[in-house]
Amino acid sequence: PFSEVKVDKSFVMTAQQSRESRLVIQAIIELAHSLDMKVIAEGIEDYATLQYLQQQGCDKAQGYFIGRPLPADQIDQWLQQRKLALEQQRLKALESINIMDTPAEQRFDRITRLAKRMFDVPVALITFLDDERQWFKSKIGLDVSETPREYAFCNYTIEQENSFIVNDATIDPRFSDNPLVTDPPNIQFYAGYPFKAPSGERLGAICLIDQKPR
Repeated sequence: PFSEVKVDKSFVMTAQQSRESRLVIQAIIELAHSLDMKVIAEGIEDYATLQYLQQQGCDKAQGYFIGRPLPADQIDQWLQQRKLALEQQRLKALESINIMDTPAEQRFDRITRLAKRMFDVPVALITFLDDERQWFKSKIGLDVSETPREYAFCNYTIEQENSFIVNDATIDPRFSDNPLVTDPPNIQFYAGYPFKAPSGERLGAICLIDQKPR
């Protein structure tokens, strides 16, 4: 039994030039996912290849573009540098879609209205995070249009692959002294799900909020 398929670097390193390599990669990903297996690609040496694999739904990646082999005592420094690099990449992707500070749109408001009804919450939001703030593209049940990013629950959401849920923020040490908890809107329950750019960067989240534990 096995649970993961690796795409050989001979296909990955030629993906940008070879249609045959791209077809092989696509076939491997489709086959593995149809069998509920993860796919990891090796030999990634540039951003264009990483972006292509993300668009194809590849689950994991390795290669010199991400990081070279390191002594153990240098891992912490690499992680910090990688985190900063990924955030810059995320902000670049957010800027490219040109959505911050744009007017409200029905296609977004329909989603928040539906979420509010389905989950019976007083507040439903679609948020985007830039380097300093959390901005609401769509909001129901909240008067403000943005908050400082340092207080945003979505900071945690965009680090997840799936849902991020806080059942009671008043007893959660990460949030108990957060001004959004201690002052209006007095968040107690929060559920968020990240959404991504086509290239894979997590730009924001759809959020559900209640003033009571859930």
